[in-house]
Amino acid sequence: MAALSLRVSKAEEKVIREYAKNKNISLSELVRSAVFEQIENDIDLRLFNEAKAEHEADPTDVSFEEMLDELDDVEK
Repeated sequence: MAALSLRVSKAEEKVIREYAKNKNISLSELVRSAVFEQIENDIDLRLFNEAKAEHEADPTDVSFEEMLDELDDVEK
């Protein structure tokens, strides 16, 4: 397993350690979950912006029933 190094001030370290202790999780789990949450947020934002741009380029509306039909066709 790989190890990463992180530089923080003494005050930041205290806040981080106390937060992890209050959540009853390790520092590793706290940092790991925070990093992956940020990565997921960035991916979600990119996908949202791509979908928004696609919709703005072709603003066709799809009814709920049409969407269900499309999804049904994909499952088959």
